[in-house]
Amino acid sequence: MRRTPPHRRAMTIIEVLVVVGVVILLALLVLPFAAGFRSSQHGARPLKDSTQIRGITQACAIWAQNNNGRYPTPSEIDLNGDTIARPAGLVGPDRRLDTTGNALSMLIWNGFFPVELCVSPAEAGNVQRFNNFQAASPASAVNPTRAQWDPAFRGTPLDEWGGGIPGKVGDPSHNSYAQVAWFDDRATIWSDTFNATQACLANRGPAYTLDKGNWEPIPGSSFGAKSVTMKIHGPTNAWNGNVAFNDQHVEFITRPDPQTLTWTFTGPSGATPQILADNLFHAENDNTRAIIDERIAMVMGNDARGTIEGDGSPGGSGALDQQNNYLRPISRVLPGQSGQISAEFWID
Repeated sequence: MRRTPPHRRAMTIIEVLVVVGVVILLALLVLPFAAGFRSSQHGARPLKDSTQIRGITQACAIWAQNNNGRYPTPSEIDLNGDTIARPAGLVGPDRRLDTTGNALSMLIWNGFFPVELCVSPAEAGNVQRFNNFQAASPASAVNPTRAQWDPAFRGTPLDEWGGGIPGKVGDPSHNSYAQVAWFDDRATIWSDTFNATQACLANRGPAYTLDKGNWEPIPGSSFGAKSVTMKIHGPTNAWNGNVAFNDQHVEFITRPDPQTLTWTFTGPSGATPQILADNLFHAENDNTRAIIDERIAMVMGNDARGTIEGDGSPGGSGALDQQNNYLRPISRVLPGQSGQISAEFWID
């Protein structure tokens, strides 16, 4: 005898609505956890980046303990030209050596941190880890057995020494970070001052213009409003980054001129001094706040070269004659007569 299959009753509208409601409720319960997971994943890169910046800054402070309070300064170490050839007839330190790449390479060479610490986990530009760092007898040095660092390590894509050192302008940097421009009047900041308002190392940043008292990335510029550095920590229309200070603390900052970081601009004689936010990526006149021209020119791709100068005497008008905060990765140094100095930096 054939059995008749039971009749399957269709779901009523009310039952459908109940099921849909349960699904929506479950989704609402799960979404915060999913969002939190995504947020924690996004937040892991800035946190790891801050740890790396702190590690480099702490290494600088330890170095200073045995070097008269000075952070790593290659020209004060390679006095015989064993690492990079000295110009004939030069008397005293060879300031050409004082680039970001050489300073970091000295710290890596002496075992303060591994080479990968110099590449930000949030890097978005022309930067790659240097896998061929030679911590002993570097082939690119003038005298490998007496070298003080591996000169093949590149602090910017603009580093170029020639001779036996591999690499050319445009090759990837092995470093993500900007440092205080450490020449002329700014030289004292590159030391263990323990000053909580002196920035010494940070994620690099774009170029700005001062518009009605507000700092804005230069409109339409590949090293301003369209700078790769905006993408490092995002959002792409504003700079965010980690900044280390000389007291060894690190802050994640969401603007180039944080309100907690100020400078007293004295103005002309008789004027009332103004205490204003200090831009980390622009050299302002210590007294008048006037922008000092960085003279930036494109090189290739997103990489551009800027030039800053100092006159070698206190209180000059050049970018290196000021003492407000100013961070750039230095690619080349050109000493002049009577203490004058010109430094080139990488900006992208």
